[in-house]
Amino acid sequence: MFVSIFVWMAIPVLATVVLQSLSTKPSLSDMVVREAVRAGGPRVVGWPDLEVADGRERVKLLGYMMDNGVAIQNEDATTGFLLLPEAGTVLHPAHRIPEQMVEVEVRKGASCRFEFRRLVWVEGLLRHRRDSVADGDAPVHFLDDALVEKADPADISAVFSHPR
Repeated sequence: MFVSIFVWMAIPVLATVVLQSLSTKPSLSDMVVREAVRAGGPRVVGWPDLEVADGRERVKLLGYMMDNGVAIQNEDATTGFLLLPEAGTVLHPAHRIPEQMVEVEVRKGASCRFEFRRLVWVEGLLRHRRDSVADGDAPVHFLDDALVEKADPADISAVFSHPR
């Protein structure tokens, strides 16, 4: 009797642990760009350095594609989405902290395929909301005229390192 109760209690716990583990993706929020990557092409900007970009030069960001509050289905064409430094998991959604959200607007006349929690590179002009935010959940950063391409998870370790 005790064994069967234990098994029935253990199954949901183990299922939760497995689901959580299988859907976990690395967080980019504290990673910094390696020095060797800084030369050539658009400047790669890490999440801790978002405020440095001033909107006058094209920059490149790595992050996770998320919906921006508009109902978007996977594989739908979209002209805008949110980029976040973490993907969350199946059981725990990503934190939507305004200072760590980038609202991406795809280049005029273009679109991209939306893939929820997909790791992507975005390149464009990064600007920031300077006034007080009326809506506490609104992104502080915006990337205009964006080009979007799928990223490989190996890009994380190739381009970024943890701060010392």
